Amino acid sequence: MVKNFSALLAIVFFAFNLQAQTPGNMRLEGTASLRSAFCGYQAPTINLADGNGNTILDSIIYLPFADSINITANSDFRFDGDPNGATDPGIMYLIYDCAPSVDSTTLVDISGDMCRFTRDTFFFSDGTFLERTDSFWVSTTGDRFGNITFTNDGSIQTGFGAGNPFQLWFAPATVDNFATRSYENGGNCVDVATDQAFSVVYLNEISLISSTNNTDGVGCSGSFILDGGMPEFDPNSAYTIS
Repeated sequence: MVKNFSALLAIVFFAFNLQAQTPGNMRLEGTASLRSAFCGYQAPTINLADGNGNTILDSIIYLPFADSINITANSDFRFDGDPNGATDPGIMYLIYDCAPSVDSTTLVDISGDMCRFTRDTFFFSDGTFLERTDSFWVSTTGDRFGNITFTNDGSIQTGFGAGNPFQLWFAPATVDNFATRSYENGGNCVDVATDQAFSVVYLNEISLISSTNNTDGVGCSGSFILDGGMPEFDPNSAYTIS
């Protein structure tokens, strides 16, 4: 369950086998150009829910380790003016480091958004890495209609945060060729639903660092030190133990 604006100590006794949330590169085909006069693209409005199906209304989501959020797109997207009828357009999620503000325009223009996430390298746990090759890091899973699940399996913390909790922003955006995450005709027809942008803080697993028994000398007390969870990201928060 996603926990918003609170800290939770949870012991999880189940294994999960979900695809790692690994970002990928978008691709640009053709030379950058002015916005197409025929462009009628519109990115969708979206709904957010936790792994149990509970609706999420917060724009900032604190996602515990092994939890997930489901993003469901409404059917109000449009692909009018698709530059290449031989490929299927779709919806993917662009990655930012703050709330984006540049929406319906060209790839050149949205690339100038001050909140575009410009980290050059994503590191994998095995020591290999992926370099950003164009303007944006983007989502790589989900279907072309904008429905996708984000799972906190630690990949984002390892890839971008050197193992620390890490915050990203996401916004649904149109793409000309969903299969290859490509913008055609130089990216002259793009729509980003900036009003649907949301942020995810990927929290680390809560773990026991050390413990001490019999701190009062009579065997009735002890102490322990925890790490991870919300307090690792926000030192002003506290663990809740029940």
